[in-house]
Amino acid sequence: MANRNTGDVAHRLVRELLPDEPTGDMPPVKYMQKVRLDNAKQLLMQTTLSVTDIALSVGYPDLFTFTRAFTRHFGLSPSRTRSIAE
Repeated sequence: MANRNTGDVAHRLVRELLPDEPTGDMPPVKYMQKVRLDNAKQLLMQTTLSVTDIALSVGYPDLFTFTRAFTRHFGLSPSRTRSIAE
């Protein structure tokens, strides 16, 4: 049996499960993080849910981890993103 790189298997699985999603060469973990953060941004801009509630609803364990990931991804904090949308 041939050895398969776990990353290659994960990429193939994501492409099979989400054929219409433009994942490119993005690792599956990074892709899922992008999806979660994009969903969070949409919730920030379209709802009055608290930032903590949004963080938990998109799968982050706590506000600190979510805020750090969101700020790195978008260049703005969740609170700043919401204030711009208002």
